[in-house]
Amino acid sequence: MQYRKRYVAIQAAQAGMTLAAPADAVAAGSRAFSLPQGHVLTADNLQQLRQHRVEYIVASMPDPRPDAQIAEDNARAAEHVQRLFAGANLSDPCTAALLAQVLAFRST
Repeated sequence: MQYRKRYVAIQAAQAGMTLAAPADAVAAGSRAFSLPQGHVLTADNLQQLRQHRVEYIVASMPDPRPDAQIAEDNARAAEHVQRLFAGANLSDPCTAALLAQVLAFRST
């Protein structure tokens, strides 16, 4: 089975979810609390994240779609993003980087 990154509000997060990206809480410019990518959340972890005012996590969630459907959905999303950026100046490095990041986000 394939997995997909999903942004999950901390209120909807559940014990047993696996982090697809580190969960970091920053206070006064310093990392106050951190859980690494790949960590499986526990009830205590969720409480700690809430106490440190973390609002979202990135979780690795099962993706039940067949490979062909994933490819089709990704192609459709890429076409949509390309239409949104059709008039943009892609020779500008910042705009090109933004396009790359949006494409990466939409294909996950």
